[in-house]
Formats: sequence, C-alpha cells, structure tokens
Amino acid sequence: GSCSDVLLLLLGAGDPDGPPDLASQLRAYVVASLAATYTDMALVLLEDAADSTSVGCPDDTVEEHGSSFHFDGHYKIFPRGLSTLVRHPAWLSRGCGPPCPGSYGYGDWLGLWRSASGGGEGETGIPGAAWFLCEESASNVLVVTSESVFTYFHQLRPEMVDRTSVESIRRARGWAVNLGA
Repeated sequence: GSCSDVLLLLLGAGDPDGPPDLASQLRAYVVASLAATYTDMALVLLEDAADSTSVGCPDDTVEEHGSSFHFDGHYKIFPRGLSTLVRHPAWLSRGCGPPCPGSYGYGDWLGLWRSASGGGEGETGIPGAAWFLCEESASNVLVVTSESVFTYFHQLRPEMVDRTSVESIRRARGWAVNLGA
C-alpha cells in the first residue's frame, strides 16, 4: 500500500546541542521532502511534544499565559515546532500517520533511532539513519532526524542528478511524478 515505505522525520531531534531552531527544521523538512519523493516513500513527520519553539508569539506571552490563550470566546493552543510554519500536505505523507501508533510515540522512535545509529550507521549503511519494520502497520520505516536527514540526502544526491542510463532517467521521471509534475 501507500504506507508500506515510510521516511519518518523526527523533528527537533538529533542535534547534540539541543533541539534545532525552526530554520534548521524547515531546511530538514525540505531536504526530507526531496529524498522521500525521489525514493518513492511517504514522508511522515513526528514532532517532539516538548518542543517549545514557536513563531508569532513572544516567549514572555507564552510564559505569562501558558500554552493557550483566550480569543473571541474560545481558547486556542499556541502552535509549537515546525507546525507553526508548515501544513504538511497529504500528497507528501500519502495520508499516512505515524507508523506503529499503538506501540511507538516520539520518544520510542527516537530511542530506536539512537540505539540503531549509535555506532554511526544503522542497518541501512547510512550514518544516522536506520530501517525498522513496523508489523502493526506493515510499514518499512526509515527513521532520520533533523540532523541526519542531510547525511541521507547527500548519499542520494549523486544518484538523484545522474541521467546517464535508462534506469536513471526512469527514476528521474518517477521523482517528477511524485513531485506533482
């Protein structure tokens, strides 16, 4: 099915200096989008619920009023993380939610990624990335973080720009179709 191969991007993770800022997360999102469409994978985002990065609302307002505010008779939640900037399209996620939702949350996926990439390379041979089979949703899941997605992309890049064989041209056409061309 459309959710059989998933590139799971753990936003806000992977940087030893702490969560990346929104600009870094946005760069990671764009790179992950290119990699997912090239490899014909659904791109699924998973944000850390503890990510306190926000846009458009001063930190002192959030600190003073908490995580919600009263507006026009309703309480609104201050958006956090990359979702403050990006509305992830269904065509890119293929309508897939996070894999293994009954078994794994953000912290669980991050723990699996850390243990699999602890030696520098996961089972994929890609530094900072690792494949997992999620039997619950019958998905092959490649887990990357906001930092490690760049390593994955740089390994794909020579193949992505190659147009020297019939196979490479076929892949480029598939990529264009996945991008909506």
